[in-house]
Amino acid sequence: MSSITITELAERCGVAVSTVSRAMNERTGISPRTRERILQVARETGYVPNAAAKNLKISSTRTVAVVFQGWTSELSNHILGVVRDQLADAGLDLHPVHVSDQDANTATIIRLTTERRLAGLVFLGRFGNKLVPDDPSLADYLAGVGIPVVFCTAMGLLDGAPSVSVDDKSGAAELTRHLLALGHRRIAFGPASAGFSLESDHAWALRYQGYRDALAHAGIAPEDGWLIPSADPEDIYTMENGYASVHAWLAGGEVPHGVTAIVTTCDAAALGALRAAHDRGLTVPGDVSVTGFDGLDFGRYCVPSVTTVVQPTEEIARETSRYLVRAITEGRQEFSPLSIRGELLVGESTAAVPAPPDANRRARTRPGGLP
Repeated sequence: MSSITITELAERCGVAVSTVSRAMNERTGISPRTRERILQVARETGYVPNAAAKNLKISSTRTVAVVFQGWTSELSNHILGVVRDQLADAGLDLHPVHVSDQDANTATIIRLTTERRLAGLVFLGRFGNKLVPDDPSLADYLAGVGIPVVFCTAMGLLDGAPSVSVDDKSGAAELTRHLLALGHRRIAFGPASAGFSLESDHAWALRYQGYRDALAHAGIAPEDGWLIPSADPEDIYTMENGYASVHAWLAGGEVPHGVTAIVTTCDAAALGALRAAHDRGLTVPGDVSVTGFDGLDFGRYCVPSVTTVVQPTEEIARETSRYLVRAITEGRQEFSPLSIRGELLVGESTAAVPAPPDANRRARTRPGGLP
């Protein structure tokens, strides 16, 4: 029989009980120094772990599933890593679940939660068919699933469901105000899909609302031609779609409708837009300014670098983890949807509104009309 309990061992080491469990079971989520210190105290006190009880606690009821649909991204990979570390510190295991677009449905979630005992469930990013309304059967199932559920980087399927994301509306509004401050008054937005309601909770629609709010505050009503249609309504947030959408919109070889700037839905779309402008013989920001959204690394190293709003991924991940840990360990599930403001990062893709051609000609003309 052990001379001390696991709780007493944790107290002597100044760590959580879950940290002792991880050290004794040679699991990840603990530093080598802390592991060695715990093992040393265990040897000195004669502590012997109850392997069966320990494994049951960690592997069956201490697992959090993180569901992500489609391809992962730089943003989602960073959040996943931080969430994994934060959960490990609390003695929780992370089980990543990749779901294809065709399998993003209620049946998949039912199978996941019934075939494996879970302590919590995270939806990382969007989930479901992007061209139809949110599945009410999934919302009904999640409401009674009996474990904490949190939506990360996306609004929840349930009214008032715990969710942690960037403040899409305020971010897009700040980008638009940046362009307004540079003198732009005819500002386009896109790519945008007709398959969504402009009042929906999808990220691009929230960003569109922020763009419109900033224009309205400046006394500007956007014209119909300022909304750039998405070439692929199923993949709005890609370089390919950004390129195809903007390239088609610039079909005349010049920026239509007198537009001088574009607020794109994300950094990937912005990169596609940069290439589309180049292939149409236009320069950025000389002929048109372009903004992104997300703050991904590639936007800093392309030429020109992209003006964007940087998502607070570290804070988003930590708040997601904090909710889960409190809900699982303390049973506290009171949590309102949380939107965290991003940070404006000004790159080289935006500049003051270009002067009209006739103004440039007048500036080069000497008094008396002589060149």
